[in-house]
Formats: sequence, C-alpha cells, structure tokens
Amino acid sequence: MDLQEKVLGTYRKLGEFYRGRADLELGGQRYNSTLLLALVGFLNRVCVVLFGDYGQGKTTVAELVAAVMGGLPYPSVVMSEVRGSPEITEEKLVAAVDLGKLSQGQVEVLWSAFVKCPVHIIDEITRIPEIKQAMVLEGIRTGQWLYLGKMLRTGRSALFATANVEDLSGGSFEIIPALMDRFALGLDASYPGVSTCLELALNSDFEAKLEDAGLLDRYGEAAALLAAKDHDPLALSAFREEFKQHLEARGFSPLYQEELDQVRDAIHRVPVSEEGTQFMAYLISALSFCVKGQKRGLGFGEDGGAQRGCPKDCRFADTPCAWVLGGGSRRQERDIVNTARALAWIAGADRVDVEHLRTAAPFCLWHRREFSSQLMKRTRSGVRRHRYPAKLEAAALFTEQLHKDFTEMRPLLEDVYDQGAELEAQLASRGWVQLRSQKLVRAWQLPPHVQDLLEMPTLEPVQPASRTEEG
Repeated sequence: MDLQEKVLGTYRKLGEFYRGRADLELGGQRYNSTLLLALVGFLNRVCVVLFGDYGQGKTTVAELVAAVMGGLPYPSVVMSEVRGSPEITEEKLVAAVDLGKLSQGQVEVLWSAFVKCPVHIIDEITRIPEIKQAMVLEGIRTGQWLYLGKMLRTGRSALFATANVEDLSGGSFEIIPALMDRFALGLDASYPGVSTCLELALNSDFEAKLEDAGLLDRYGEAAALLAAKDHDPLALSAFREEFKQHLEARGFSPLYQEELDQVRDAIHRVPVSEEGTQFMAYLISALSFCVKGQKRGLGFGEDGGAQRGCPKDCRFADTPCAWVLGGGSRRQERDIVNTARALAWIAGADRVDVEHLRTAAPFCLWHRREFSSQLMKRTRSGVRRHRYPAKLEAAALFTEQLHKDFTEMRPLLEDVYDQGAELEAQLASRGWVQLRSQKLVRAWQLPPHVQDLLEMPTLEPVQPASRTEEG
C-alpha cells in the first residue's frame, strides 16, 4: 500500500467514527473538509482551530486524529488534553514542581501530560486568558517548553484547539488576532445532514465502536508513560509504534514514524505550477495592495464597506480589492501553499495547481481576516453553496471571485510579463502598458492587483525552499 493510500485509508476509517458532509472536492473526489484538513494539520504539524456549536464533534475529530495518527489509546489522548478555564494555571498547562524534592532544597520539574503528548488538544480555548494562550502557542511553534529555568524539547507537533463560537469571538476570552494568526487552518464542525443525524441517533454507540476498533486497549500503559515523573521520550515513541501495529491488526492503516517522515518530506517537495504561482501572486496582491498603496489594518469605513481611507468614489470599492481588511501577516500565504502542497500530494498530483490553492485558501483565511459589509451582505443574501458559517462562506466567495478575475486577466498578465524590461519601464513611467498585440492600455485602468504585479519580473514556477531556508 503506497503512502497516499494509507492516508486516504485512515481518512475513510476515521469517517466511520466522525460523520460529516462531503463539502470539499479534490481531484474529482469529494471529502469532508473538517476531517481531511485535520489530517493535513497533523501531517504539516501546524495549529488548527475547530469552530462549532456544542456536540457537533469538533473535539472528537481532534481526539480521533491524535489517537490514530499519533499512535495512542483514545482515553490517553483525552487524559492529556487541556480544558479551557479562566482559572487555569501554568502548572496545569506546562509543568509543576515536585514539592517533595523542593522541601529538600531540590528543584525537579514535572512536565504535564499535555506537553508530553505528541499531539496537543485544547478544548474551549476561548476560556483561557490571552497571555496563557500565547504561552501555549509559542511552545507549540518552537517545540520548546520552559518552566523555572528548565527546558523540555519536544520538537514541532500539531495543536488542535476548539471554540464553541461561529463568529470567532465569545467565551470568557477572545482569541486576539495576533494569536489567531498562529492557527494555520480554521475548520468548521457543522451539521452533517438529517440522514446522518438520524443514523447516529438510531444506531450509534461511540464507546462500543472505539472498543471494537481497539482504540481503548492498553490505556494504562500509555497513561503511565504520559504521567511519569521522569519523562522517557524513547519509551513513549516505542509504545506508539507498537500501538500502531495493534491498530493495523484491527483494520487501520496507520503511518509509522519512518513513513510519516517520508510523507512530510514528499509534501515539502511538491512544486507549484507556473499557473499556480501566478494565481498565488494575484491572491497575495489582492490581500495586501490597493490603488493607494499597501493595505493596512485600519478598519473599514463608517458604512462598513471599503477600508477606512479609501476614496469614496473608488471604482474598485465593491471588488475583491475592498472586500478584505488589510494588515494580514505573511504566515497566511505560507500556510495556503503548505496546505495546498499536502492536498496535491494526497490527490496524487505531481505539482500544486490552482485547484489546490483555491481549495486551501478559504480555510487559511476566514478566521484571520475581516471582510467588508458588502461581501458579508452578498454572502448572506445569496445561496450559501457550501453551507458554511457566514465568514467561511465569505472567504470562499472572495477566493472564487478572485479566481474568476484571475482567469480573465491571465492573458493580459502573460502579455505584460512578456515585455522587455527596458520597454516596460519606459512605458510604465508614462502610465502605459503595451501588450503583445501592440495595444496600449492605461495602467490606472487595470485592477489594483494587476497594477501591483506590473512591477514583478516574469514569474517562474515556485520550487520548494530548502529546510535551512525555512528555518
């Protein structure tokens, strides 16, 4: 069985436990976005936030992925997760000190099961104060945990956080934008449809399914390793590989550590096609640039339409240029490409194309960015094609409209890129662009994203950066 098939086999097996709508199309096949992208989050070792109402299965998705992909009994995953609370302490999140040793004048740090678990889960992150959210996300990002001058190196790993809100705020504390930007993916655990709900009501016994699948076995051993005073990462790794063998005998197709390393390396090496590179450039410009220059996170105008400071008579006031508030970080673009690479690899494609970038972009943007009232009005008044929450639907509409504009503009972009640098500079200084057809076009008449791209050299297909360059 090749590695792509093993990942898809895991997706199908987990689909027996988590039932959701097949809302995402990839390579001619349909998938549930929440489950598939949760697997992508694990493979890419990034932070993922799952939104949804109580009882929709968002925490269950994270626990299932952590158990099967991480190689741990389901109860041990539940034991190690953090449940949000305003009173939560650093000792609960990261580590505590051994009081017995402290009374003897010795400082011995007892690292939490949450930190030691190879996949981290925070349930109801909006109930944790912002400063402690930042502490956890920094530990996840660096793979280094600090407490009382001691350090534990766990390496990069995935984090799954859940929030019981659709509008990305609420609970006791808000996830502030700087922290929200750390989440590579925002997923929606939504209503799966009446037939699925009826089937679950009549026939589902989740605990029995877990037991039949062997996911409850050997819990005591895993719990002892995660709770031990002396953390032994080698013993924990060996146990996880053994437990994956146990799951394989029960019909799962888990990836062993060597296979996971191969998958991550293969995903990292998937190149981006020339058209995909051009579309990504167009998307970056739409998120960052308008006719008055760089977009900045200043808020929308009083009418909630274009960004504050935009001319009231701007001809691009109700276009993708004005639909998204500026001020986004460079992480979002990297996350779109990395997610698209994983999707392309899973689909068996030899390179990332526009389809993969279009599929990834809404899930990397909607929880991070603010959208204009014009776009939100279009979203609410139109047919919600995907039946997503309003902001995720708005991000999908933004991406679709941008792709439509890109398709129309691409011949012009290719004409522009074909010009010699000297001629292009002479014409641009006078406000003109010459096409291969010899037709002259006023630069100011072009969409802002095209104006921005005029200053770029010919785009070449993007090759993956080396791991050293990525840092």
